[in-house]
Amino acid sequence: MTMRNPFAHSGKIVFQGQPQDINASALTGGYVSLRNYQGAGVFIAVGAHSGNAVAVTLKQAKTVQATGAKALAFTTYYKNLMTGVATELLDKWQAVTATSNTFNIAANTNYFIPVRPGMLDVTNNFDCINVNIAAGSASTLINAFIYVWGGPEGIDNNVDHIPSTQVNVSP
Repeated sequence: MTMRNPFAHSGKIVFQGQPQDINASALTGGYVSLRNYQGAGVFIAVGAHSGNAVAVTLKQAKTVQATGAKALAFTTYYKNLMTGVATELLDKWQAVTATSNTFNIAANTNYFIPVRPGMLDVTNNFDCINVNIAAGSASTLINAFIYVWGGPEGIDNNVDHIPSTQVNVSP
């Protein structure tokens, strides 16, 4: 009997950009399809940051090629401070209310935005998401990825083939 790895066999990590300095360059990830999954989470890790306002927004689309792209509304995100807190608080995530479906990043802070299918305009076939992080000024080091979860066990119950996040149609 093969032991299942719940992290690797029920979801996928889709990197939106490797750790980089977004000096004068926005980080806009590719679209990720939630068609075969029950939810997603957008993770953003910020290292050094010069302090200018750098907004984070989400979009939804009908295809991974961004067909019909429009804003994805979210009201809550979570932040985790990596410096300036007691050691026992380094793993604490604090709920924060977003303003107009956006928030600005801060240095040495991790962020998590949960995305549930009910947030998407599925009635009109919107089932793809991406993250947009506005251009920062000098020394804005950032990384982002989307983790999708709750997917089926793959084709014919084969855990080695978890459905792609780049599909536009159901199998």
